[in-house]
Amino acid sequence: MLPLCTNEGSGMGSSEGNIKKLAPGANVKRGLSITGSNAANAGGSVKKWLADNGLV
Repeated sequence: MLPLCTNEGSGMGSSEGNIKKLAPGANVKRGLSITGSNAANAGGSVKKWLADNGLV
């Protein structure tokens, strides 16, 4: 599981921990946090994150 979160400064916050609690046994990998105001220009970051995780 690869969490992707948008925010306005809080980063991933407790998202990864919450997912682990709600989906015990799930393989939760390090997520990607994107600041909402940068979301429209985050394509490169998303592609790199996906590539780093073997998905593209």
